Amino acid sequence: MNELTGPASKAADTLPFRIAGGVMAAAIAFIHIIPRSSWLALIVITGTLAWLLWRDGWMLNQAKRPTATSLGLVAFGSLAVLGAAWAAVPALAVHSGLVFIAQVVLATVGADAAARLPNVAIRRLSEGLLIGVAVGVAYLLVDGATRLSIYRLFFETLAYLAPGYGQDTLALSERLSKLGPSDIKRNMAEAALLIWPVLLIAWRGNIFRRSRGVAFMILAIVALAGVLINHDSSLLAMALGLAVLTGAKFAYRATWPAVAATWCILNLLLVPAALWQFHAKLYLLNWIQFSARARMVIWGYSAEQILKSPVLGIGAGSGAVLDARQTHFDLAPGSNFPLSTANHQHDIFLQTWYEMGGLGALVLCATGLVALWRLRKLPDPVRGYGLAAFASTMGMISTSYGLWQEWFQASIAISAIALVIAIRAARVEAFDIKTRS
Repeated sequence: MNELTGPASKAADTLPFRIAGGVMAAAIAFIHIIPRSSWLALIVITGTLAWLLWRDGWMLNQAKRPTATSLGLVAFGSLAVLGAAWAAVPALAVHSGLVFIAQVVLATVGADAAARLPNVAIRRLSEGLLIGVAVGVAYLLVDGATRLSIYRLFFETLAYLAPGYGQDTLALSERLSKLGPSDIKRNMAEAALLIWPVLLIAWRGNIFRRSRGVAFMILAIVALAGVLINHDSSLLAMALGLAVLTGAKFAYRATWPAVAATWCILNLLLVPAALWQFHAKLYLLNWIQFSARARMVIWGYSAEQILKSPVLGIGAGSGAVLDARQTHFDLAPGSNFPLSTANHQHDIFLQTWYEMGGLGALVLCATGLVALWRLRKLPDPVRGYGLAAFASTMGMISTSYGLWQEWFQASIAISAIALVIAIRAARVEAFDIKTRS
């Protein structure tokens, strides 16, 4: 009999667990609709999990030491705070580092709570996660297929309620005319980050009778949403995760080192690669997507700036400040692309080098390797999903958002908590922690 659906679990299925499942569903759906609220959703989710654990009799003296991954991330955030000594705006560096550390702490507490909760709580949280993603992806499908009909209605309603409505009707009309699927790319990123925990629950969580068919259907629907919204970073992240999951299923011993090697290359060798492609003027190749060519210029120009402060960088958050101070940008040779770091590099590895130097890159690289080593110790088959989630996140942070974007940090933290819940749903014994049925 499955440990999550046996008589003991049903007897213990009380109202608080159902409430927690509802909170999870609402929070996950909400971040798909308003992704910038992810930091609030992280607080709510972690608070709910901690509350459940406290109700279960957990005491502070039972807390384990922080994991090596958490300590590595805290060290990374602390380095950002120390960077205030040479940052363009010291207060911004301190703020960036402290917010990063706070999100790491929330993710650590939430993940630890999820690992310790009774099985019936995991069952309800898993259901909530599935419902939340289903609602969120349904919203993405409708808006992606109808040129943001729901988003437009929301936008118009807020404009109508705002003071002075009617004075800027022309400006509002012009803004609405420019709305398109690209305006909800952040929303799609949420789905791409959560896809692997959701697939693990669907396939291995013993919730659906035809689990394999449901899992394939979920993957297809989320991929369709990515196509409709045209968010290449999300599609790339999911494709990379799927390749790693497939490789892990048939050859984990080869796939894990490949992911680890890729992580090291992205952390340590991306600067010379960015310089090479920039000086080779690959951004002039017309068969490359326009946005990709623009980013190639950003990456190459950033790599040149990195060489000026290669050890400690220019300070956390300083890239956007220095860009804002410039009044004129030269153009990349032979193109109309400005030589700029564009507030952030759309690549967290390069942004780390630029703002935190080689020291920051080494800390980030080591932390990722520690996390990969922990994933390797998970039981089969859940370790393949963990590796896929890591690879997807690696793909997302190498092509899209900025290091200090708080909503993005929180989204990754939520996906980490969701992965722990999914692993518990699939394999109760995955973590070396005693739990109740």
